[in-house]
Amino acid sequence: MNVKEIIELACYKTNTSKNQYPDHYLLSQLDKVYKRIWRAIVTANEKYLWNSWTTDIQNGVSEYSIQRKEETLTNGAIIPWIAKILKVKLKQGESYEELYELSEGEQGKGWYLADNHIMLSRSPEKDEEDWLMIEGIESIQTIKKEQEELFKGHDDLEDFDHILSLGLEAELWRGKQDLDKANYAKQEFEAWLDEMIRFVTAREQRIYMTKLEY
Repeated sequence: MNVKEIIELACYKTNTSKNQYPDHYLLSQLDKVYKRIWRAIVTANEKYLWNSWTTDIQNGVSEYSIQRKEETLTNGAIIPWIAKILKVKLKQGESYEELYELSEGEQGKGWYLADNHIMLSRSPEKDEEDWLMIEGIESIQTIKKEQEELFKGHDDLEDFDHILSLGLEAELWRGKQDLDKANYAKQEFEAWLDEMIRFVTAREQRIYMTKLEY
């Protein structure tokens, strides 16, 4: 289900009309539920929501941007859409290998983070397309009304879409002061969330790849 369908389902099950709550309120309440689920997944299995991004390398250039042009730095995260960088890799043949640097006989990290840039210990000696890969944990994002996928790239979570609706139902019943129905929806939400966490705990999954701008 997409965001619109989830909201419509919750409104239908709680007899809620748009005259009672405007779209922006419904979206904000769903966003709270979404972020709770996201945090629960990351807490249980941080690497489940890992992602990878690639960018081109240039001859003699050691500094590469990992920030989208329209976004700015925020506190509490390395950059707005990467909460934690796990690895930096360079393409070797048909695969990507983690970037290391040999220094005085010891193997060390071949890159470091400077503001919103990745700095390579050695500058590339040629131009190559999609040669640099960054693996990291994505920061939690605010959902949008037109959003089609809540957990992009994770088709295995489609069976749990209704959890978002249950969480929103609990919020709507609470807003109507129907605490019995609110508590029932909350109990269902938490039971399904526990099931979802059990599902992701034993799994790691690569999701979509996005080309970076340097």
